[in-house]
Amino acid sequence: MKTWVFCIVSHCERVLFLMLFVCPALLAPVGLKAATYQWDADGTAPVNGGSGIWDGSSARWYDGAGYVAWPNDTGAAADTARFDSSTGTVTIAPGFTACVNSIYLTVPGYCFVGADSSSALAFSGAGCIVTGSVFDAGASFSNMIIDTGSGVSFGQNGAGTPFVFASGLTLTGTGRVNLVFMGGTYGAALYVKGPQSNFSGGFSAFNSSRRSADIYAEAAGSLGKGLASVSGQARICCTFGAQAEGGAADGGRAGVIARNGGIVELTGGTPTRDRFIIDVLGSLRGNAARLSQVTRVSGFTPHPAASGPEAVFARWASVSHTDVSATSIASGGSAADILFGLGASFNSAAFTLNIGEGTPWLGLAKDCQDVDTRLQKGTVAIAGSGTFTQMVIRSAGQPYGATHNIFYLGSGADCPVFTALTSKVECRIVGTYHNGYDTGEVRLDSSAPAFRCGISRWIVGGDEAGGRLVTQRSGGFDGIPLLIDHNGYAQQYNSSSEVTGLSYRGAAVLSLDENGADTVLTAHSLAGLEHSVLFVAAGNSNANLGRVTSPWERLYVSSYPSGHVTNHAVFAAQNGPNGTLSRPDLLDYDAATGFRMAAYDETININNLTEGMFAKFLTAQTVTADRACFGLVVGNAITCQGGGTDTYTLRLGRLAGGGQAPVAPFLCYEGAAHSCRPKIDFGNAEGIVYFRYGGTWSSDLDLYGSIQGGNGMCLWGVEDANKWIYIRGANNAVTGRITVLQGYVEITSGNGFMPDNDVEVKRGGLLRLNVSDAWGRLVGLGPVEIAAGQTLTINQELSVDSCWKPRVIQGSGNLTIGSGARVTFDVDMASAQKDVPRLDMSTVSLTVQSGARIRIRSVANRAVLPSTYDESFVLIRHNGALSGAFAGVDMPSDFSASREIKYDGTDIIVRFTSIRGTIFVVR
Repeated sequence: MKTWVFCIVSHCERVLFLMLFVCPALLAPVGLKAATYQWDADGTAPVNGGSGIWDGSSARWYDGAGYVAWPNDTGAAADTARFDSSTGTVTIAPGFTACVNSIYLTVPGYCFVGADSSSALAFSGAGCIVTGSVFDAGASFSNMIIDTGSGVSFGQNGAGTPFVFASGLTLTGTGRVNLVFMGGTYGAALYVKGPQSNFSGGFSAFNSSRRSADIYAEAAGSLGKGLASVSGQARICCTFGAQAEGGAADGGRAGVIARNGGIVELTGGTPTRDRFIIDVLGSLRGNAARLSQVTRVSGFTPHPAASGPEAVFARWASVSHTDVSATSIASGGSAADILFGLGASFNSAAFTLNIGEGTPWLGLAKDCQDVDTRLQKGTVAIAGSGTFTQMVIRSAGQPYGATHNIFYLGSGADCPVFTALTSKVECRIVGTYHNGYDTGEVRLDSSAPAFRCGISRWIVGGDEAGGRLVTQRSGGFDGIPLLIDHNGYAQQYNSSSEVTGLSYRGAAVLSLDENGADTVLTAHSLAGLEHSVLFVAAGNSNANLGRVTSPWERLYVSSYPSGHVTNHAVFAAQNGPNGTLSRPDLLDYDAATGFRMAAYDETININNLTEGMFAKFLTAQTVTADRACFGLVVGNAITCQGGGTDTYTLRLGRLAGGGQAPVAPFLCYEGAAHSCRPKIDFGNAEGIVYFRYGGTWSSDLDLYGSIQGGNGMCLWGVEDANKWIYIRGANNAVTGRITVLQGYVEITSGNGFMPDNDVEVKRGGLLRLNVSDAWGRLVGLGPVEIAAGQTLTINQELSVDSCWKPRVIQGSGNLTIGSGARVTFDVDMASAQKDVPRLDMSTVSLTVQSGARIRIRSVANRAVLPSTYDESFVLIRHNGALSGAFAGVDMPSDFSASREIKYDGTDIIVRFTSIRGTIFVVR
């Protein structure tokens, strides 16, 4: 494996680097191994489980044909022990080591007990797991040795009967203990009651869907000496001192890490030299008294010099407070880069929090527990400045039920007061990307909103994290301008509000939803930014938008021209689960009722099209000559007369009289087939291709005809591996930026895009290249896949646009970084994931042409650099063939260091020395 590493040096931080690099991935639960044997305590039919002694000689195991002794196989032959029927106490015989791959429980509540301290349970082979087929399939383990082997997972759907490591249990081995949520609804839990001070394997908690997976480390040393990590909306609840010393290279603690929705919750104990690493979207949680014992540091104090608990925080990490107090961690700093979290509802007018310039606080957060949280009263005082122009409110929810968990601001007549100490700032609303969609909602719940004195604009969502902003109160948006950013979802529910401006960027959704009362949003202006599409969803039918009879759902824009909407990429669509959309329609505008589903000019025959028409065809169409219109909604195949491809041209974005609209929509309705054989010519409009989740689908979208246009193209598809947009044209000629907003898109055949296009793949999108192509720049967060035998050449810049999420180039094709091109990164020096940012290239073959360079755009979160510093960041991870070498590395002008690229075996290291100065970059 070849790895490019960005190296900056401080000996005091070497421990943190080592901890994170040796951290193994979670073991994924796998199917049952080798043979499965059913426990039967009395050794006679029927098989009914129960209490008994587990030894190596008694025939208490049913193999499907008869009763046998436990085989005690190891390695790849290790077996599964299944426990059915009656719950009981299973006693492992004295001196006996029961070797298993997995334990499978069909009833909750079994107790596994050692006859004495020499009794042992040893997990052997790959994919070891203890799990069950029923809710709350937990078990307890006591008075024995458990050898974790290469790692063992404990998986549940329901924590009513948790897993318990009770008194007298001793963990051995180097494999990690993983708590995982197995799917369903009800979470998972593991209680570690006693010390495991000599166990070096470590612990992890991971939740992939709904409710929480929680490890409770209740005693000093109960997490052992190994690294402990929590992610994916899970918790490690631990006392101070729960991790034993000796796991790090300097003799100190290895550290407890929270990342990507994970929570480390402080539950008590005496503060010791604990080490916590709170990465992006992670949270440190506790009451004010416990949090105030923790000191924020940029790097851990070498052992044993630390005087108490220390924590390293990455940008966008949060400190979650379970009591109503602004008292928080010690030495939080003044970088305004972390979030003040509410671990409980705050309802005190006396509560005051200063955020922004000169404070630690970037904004507010609700952590990832499956409960709603409310800031009902109090004051948020914002110090805006030239460097602090945008605060963040993050609601990290779990997808349990329709609410996604809610962070409420206000309640009825109560509202927290947002005020500007210096200048107003924008407020970005973000959630947590989870299981394929965004969860977590911020709800403006005050009938007397008090936001406008501190907030200049609402921004919902964004490239790194989508978001949901909802109000069900009249005037809930407080008249503040509203930008719905990429993967953003804003909703006016059962009430009316006004915003001074409405704008959209990327893939944006505005929902208007009445529940017995008129629902109206009025905007003074409407603007689309960059490459963008806005869908307006009104209840369960597009016909509800602009409805004449009450209760209605309406969107008004001041002074908007009546008639067909041709100057914005704004369309109607029906609401689906979790923000999905279906059945798109073009829009008209009426001064009395606002935006409404278009009155289509043509719905019968595609050959009746003329310039300026709005057309909708749900039946198959055959083109007999070149045709032109503004936009199409199609639900079936479009062919050329005679059966050819590119024989005729559909010219979209054309206005009556020959004018050119700014956008040219090709929207797919649900139907039996979706394909287009004629050329599609977007002219100088921005082309819009939409193929989204719907009701009845039996096909992909096949664009056989060539695509032409002079102002770029947006593609919004389905995040479903069975529903692709296939670009198959032989003579595509689209200049300008190509943007994959969402969904799966493949360039399947033909000539790809025009040379040196800028291509953006946003989060939620995937672009697969099955032809060779050359692009100018590749930006965005979505993955690109290069098929075998194909080559993608980047002639200007390949950009990694997140400091904590990888840019993935996958597949088995070839990637060439052209002569003089740049591969660019941002670096967050406080991130616990030192292998992020990275360009993760899987098995792609890489060619680096002469003069290609690495560029570091910004270095964030290191207030003062010592004279010597030793820390490494993986920038490029590559497993395929390599040809050529980068010519050098460029740094921000305020970063003073000598530097070189060093080749060390298969690793390529960017090394910096003699660093001086102060560095803090806010992106």
